[in-house]
Amino acid sequence: MAAPDAVVSHRSAAHVRGLGDLIPQGHDFYVTHRRRPRRSDLLLRVRTRLPADMWEISGGLPVCTVGTIVRDLLHDHEDESAVARVVTDALRDGLIDSSAVTKAARGHARTYGYSTTSELVAALAAENSPA
Repeated sequence: MAAPDAVVSHRSAAHVRGLGDLIPQGHDFYVTHRRRPRRSDLLLRVRTRLPADMWEISGGLPVCTVGTIVRDLLHDHEDESAVARVVTDALRDGLIDSSAVTKAARGHARTYGYSTTSELVAALAAENSPA
């Protein structure tokens, strides 16, 4: 699996990794070239390159890294609390650190009603934290 032509992404990747409680509506993948699947439950997003730093093997499959999952969910305007559950699960399990969350959240603060990336990251990391 040095250079896969498909990588599990978005909600599907979070599900494969056991992060959060998002239920995939279909099967999300990044692929390296356009395909016309016969199945209506496949969502294929074309990327000409799938750099090695955006995926890793999980459960025997090439799956997006946690940082990529968080970035993709935020980009798709996923519910903030759902993304926060993914982030807090990943932080708890040591799969991501706060600097990677910050990198993934860059450019999404205003969409979620925050003034800065730091405010968004704090909100995502605080969700479900013990009071």
